[in-house]
Amino acid sequence: MKWTLDEDVALLSLVRRHFTSLVMQKQLDATMPFSQMLHAEFSSSRHTADALLFRLEKAKILSFASCPGRDNQKQRFRCDLMDDLPLYDYSVTLPTLKSLHPQSIDAVLHRFSISDKHQPLSDIIHGIAADLFLVPMQVEKVLLENGLVVINSYRECERVGSKTSSDRLSQLIAQQTPPKPLVDNIHSYRSLAS
Repeated sequence: MKWTLDEDVALLSLVRRHFTSLVMQKQLDATMPFSQMLHAEFSSSRHTADALLFRLEKAKILSFASCPGRDNQKQRFRCDLMDDLPLYDYSVTLPTLKSLHPQSIDAVLHRFSISDKHQPLSDIIHGIAADLFLVPMQVEKVLLENGLVVINSYRECERVGSKTSSDRLSQLIAQQTPPKPLVDNIHSYRSLAS
């Protein structure tokens, strides 16, 4: 059965959310509780639990842990990823998210270049997606591939060149630290007073 873009987005979102549990599974088949939970949360009557696992194998998130057999329910898989960053930077992704028409890419890049830099990035991404009839993940992927955004340690998109929270913190500390001559004067007066 053919997969839609919305289904791939939902599946990738589920894998992102349950990645730590996925990595803990040594081997996985369609009858295991994790697979059943994934299928229940996916909530689609069009695809079975084993279809979800085969789809994740196509995306290079899972790989076969045993030789492919006749019974898809018993086919064993293992997770190939140890870190979830590839799920966010789209270095591994589902097939429908891989291709986008060049005109759509140009439109995303143009709208991003004229966007307000002070508006929250998630709002900009969702606005571009709504205007161009895309899903936000497609917009994120285009912006990442073109080096306009990066994934921070919180697994959120951030503009390239924008100050990160650690940069802002160090800048605040530097502003609140008194100048060295003042500190030296305070220490000399304290030593005289004691």
